[in-house]
Amino acid sequence: MGPWGGYGGDEWDDGFHTGVREITLVYGSCIDSVRVTYDNNGKPFLAEKHGGLGGTKSAQIKLLYPREFLVSVTGHYCSVVYGGSPVIRSLTLKSNKRTFGPFGVEEGTPFNISTSGGRIVGFYGRSGWFLDSLGVYLSSSKPSLFQIILMMFTRKDKNKQLGPWGGNGGDEWDDGVHSGVREITLVYGSCIDSIRVTYDNNGKPFLAEKHGGFGGTKSAQIKLQFPEEILVSVSGHYCRVVYGGRPVIRSLSLKSNKRTFGPFGVEEGTPFNISTNGGRIVGFYGRSGWFLDSLGLCLSSPKPSLFQRILMMCTRF
Repeated sequence: MGPWGGYGGDEWDDGFHTGVREITLVYGSCIDSVRVTYDNNGKPFLAEKHGGLGGTKSAQIKLLYPREFLVSVTGHYCSVVYGGSPVIRSLTLKSNKRTFGPFGVEEGTPFNISTSGGRIVGFYGRSGWFLDSLGVYLSSSKPSLFQIILMMFTRKDKNKQLGPWGGNGGDEWDDGVHSGVREITLVYGSCIDSIRVTYDNNGKPFLAEKHGGFGGTKSAQIKLQFPEEILVSVSGHYCRVVYGGRPVIRSLSLKSNKRTFGPFGVEEGTPFNISTNGGRIVGFYGRSGWFLDSLGLCLSSPKPSLFQRILMMCTRF
């Protein structure tokens, strides 16, 4: 899951392990570095340190492994200095027994990673002078044979939310989950001023509310040839428009299974790219006020065939 944060620094990946034994964080105005001791089938494994040499405080989180394991990570990310790339500003970790933190400064865009009955078994992300971004590997709880057989015949498309990307200004909005996307209207100039989407609800069009302000010098109306044409990818940029302001969505590009639309707005700031990996986009959510402050997606995963379901059932053991 993830990563959350910015695109600065270099990529790193600890891989996935049996579990997490210990985490060392160094922090101040943000999370400067992280270093994790994992469990590999009963043996401790100390991974490399990721981040810089700064930070005025440190925390050593020791889990009572294997009885205690990591189940949740939450935090915030945003720029520390004007014009800089977002970094991880705060982290809070939760085991099946205790909560650790928050560490750092709870400021910026929040994120929340929960295992839903499983456990966290690895971390990856980006780092340089600071911890720029953070993602996790999750190990799901193993279902019973009866549950697997039941899922094989009753499984439906899974809907998953990604994001949001952007700032935390404005008010929250959520268009919900639909069958697909038929049409998108964007108003833009130096940023994306507003968005309005017409969805498909089982063959019937549904026009959602407009999200954003009344500015913008240009507009684009994206009409998909639904149901043959579906929305599969959204990319863009976000950063501040004025000094001291909060980040907003500066540009958007949309891609269907047939065409590419855009870019619209100004391609400046932190980039983001969301791909469905064979599924489709079935909803949008985010924050808006005078502009489109942030944007997230709801994805519908492709439904596996009966053969794939049987194969998944057999390979779980």
